[in-house]
Amino acid sequence: MRIGLMGAVVNNGNLGCVALTYSLLSILEKIGADENMEIEYILFEINIDLDKVKRMSEELNIPISKIKVVQYGYMGNLKSVCGHALTNIMMIRNIKSCDLVIDATEGDSFTDIYGKNRFYSWARIKRLVEALKIPLVLAPQTYGPFQNDRLRDFAVKIINNASFVIARDQLSADYIHQYSEKEICVTTDMAFSLPCRKSILESSGLKIGINVSDLLMKNKTEGTEINFALKTDYDQYIDEILFELTSHHAYEIHLIPHVTCDVNPCRYFHEKYPATILHEPFKTPIEAKECIATMDVFIGARMHATIGAFSAGAAVIPTAYSRKFSGIFYHYGYDHIVDLQVLSTQEARLLTLEYVQKYESLKQEVQNCRPQIDRDIDLMVCTFKDALRTCKSQRMI
Repeated sequence: MRIGLMGAVVNNGNLGCVALTYSLLSILEKIGADENMEIEYILFEINIDLDKVKRMSEELNIPISKIKVVQYGYMGNLKSVCGHALTNIMMIRNIKSCDLVIDATEGDSFTDIYGKNRFYSWARIKRLVEALKIPLVLAPQTYGPFQNDRLRDFAVKIINNASFVIARDQLSADYIHQYSEKEICVTTDMAFSLPCRKSILESSGLKIGINVSDLLMKNKTEGTEINFALKTDYDQYIDEILFELTSHHAYEIHLIPHVTCDVNPCRYFHEKYPATILHEPFKTPIEAKECIATMDVFIGARMHATIGAFSAGAAVIPTAYSRKFSGIFYHYGYDHIVDLQVLSTQEARLLTLEYVQKYESLKQEVQNCRPQIDRDIDLMVCTFKDALRTCKSQRMI
C-alpha cells in the first residue's frame, strides 16, 4: 500500500507535532508486520529537511527507501495557488498515487482558535484529497472548537466526506456530533505510543520539570495567532512558581523547552533563577520524552510534553489553555489540571504548588491510568487496521 501522510510533520520546531508523525509511522509499521502488508509512505511536508527524515527512519528502524517526501502545496488565495502551480501539480500527482491519505492536522489545528489562516491551510488540502476521490482518514486529533460558523461548516463537510474519522477524546466526538451524524471512533492521542527508553538521572533532590510555553507569554517570539484569552497572567504565574520552587533546596528545577521558541522564555527565567537547570532544544521527540521521563514532577503548557510525562509515569501538572487538555486527561479520570482560562494567577499558583506537594499521590493516579491507556492504544491500532483494509479493498474495485 502507498499511504500519504498529511498534517504529520518532521521538520518542525514543535516536537509535539513531530511526535505524532513518529507515533503514526510506528503504528503503521506494526500493522504492516501484523498484516504481512508492505507499506510505502509519501510524507507531504511544508519545509523539507531530508536529514531529519533520515534521522527519523533510523530511530524508528524504517528503511529510508520506504519514505518519499513531497513538497506540501499552497492552497491559500488564488494568487498563491497560481504562483506555486508546479508545486501544486506535483502534490496532486502524488496524492492521486496514494491508496489512502491519513491526515493528523498536527493534532490540534482542526479548529479556529489559532486563527482562520492556519485552519484553511490544513483544511483545503483535505478537501482536495476528497475531491480527487482518494480515501481520507482523519487520524486521532482534536476537533474544534469553532467560533466562526462558516469555518465550522467547512470542517463538518470535510468530516462527513472522510472515509474514517478518529478522535483522540470524547469531547471532540461530542462536539462534532452536534453538527454531524458521522460515525467517530474515539481512541487516544497517538503520542502515547511514542517509543521511550527511560533512564535514571542522578539528582540531588526531587526533580521538577517545567515546560515554559512561548505561545502563552506576553512578549512571545513565535508567530502563531491565538484566538483565546487567559484569566491567569502566565508570565507572572511562571515567575511566582519558580520563586517558590527554587527556594526549596530539596527541589531540582529543570526548564524544558518542547518547541524551539520555548527556549527564549526558558533562558529568560534561567537567568533570573540561575539555580535552575536549562535544557537546550532536543533533536527529536524521542529525545525530549526520554528527558521528561526522568522527572518526578512535570509542569507544562505544551500538551504533548505533558502527554510524554503522563505516559512515562511522572506526576504531571498540565497548565491548560484550551479544552484539548481536559479532553485527554479527564478521559482517564485524571483531573489535576491547572486551567489558565478559569483560574486567577494566584489560584493557579496555589493549586500548582499544592499538586507538587501531593506529587506521590499524583504519580500513583498516573500509574492507575496505564491499563486504560494501553486499551485505547490497542483500539487505535485496530481502527487503523480496519481503515487500511477497507480503503485497500475500495481502491481495488
